[in-house]
Amino acid sequence: MPRASRSSNSSIPTATSYVLQAHDAQFPIESLAKLGEQMKQLPKGWQYRTRALTEDLVLDLGPDKTIYAVGDEFHQYYTRIAETK
Repeated sequence: MPRASRSSNSSIPTATSYVLQAHDAQFPIESLAKLGEQMKQLPKGWQYRTRALTEDLVLDLGPDKTIYAVGDEFHQYYTRIAETK
């Protein structure tokens, strides 16, 4: 994801973060910062937040890697990323 982009994340209580990988056309990039306000089925303890990226986000999604992903009630898909500071 290019540095100038915003990252939309869901996170669970263990500080694991997921980055939005795919989103529905009904949610243009500009609207994703407020998507969390519309979520009614976010699991207990989870948070939805966005942040401006200060560097490129590179995911190692090679064929030999296990990819952990979750979907939300709007059919947006999030990929788990390495723990961040």
